[in-house]
Amino acid sequence: MRVAKRALLAIFLIGFCFCVCINVYIQVSYASSMPVSAQPESGRTFLLEVNHDCYRYVNKRELERVDVARFVLYPLAFVCLFGFVAVKVVP
Repeated sequence: MRVAKRALLAIFLIGFCFCVCINVYIQVSYASSMPVSAQPESGRTFLLEVNHDCYRYVNKRELERVDVARFVLYPLAFVCLFGFVAVKVVP
């Protein structure tokens, strides 16, 4: 039983860290590499807020990547954190 509990703790902790790292990577990389003004020739016409009041223009595919991070990875990170706490607290 101890092995199963440790395995669950590891899975939840790794899942949480993965979700957080991907979200941070997207925010930081978009803030540093995306243009500040619209570039219609490259399709970067969608305004996106990254890193607290830092606005960048992205294309449709990049915007969808942020949506996946927001609507899939944030809830998954919460579930992993909740699962970690639940397994840690239960004797």
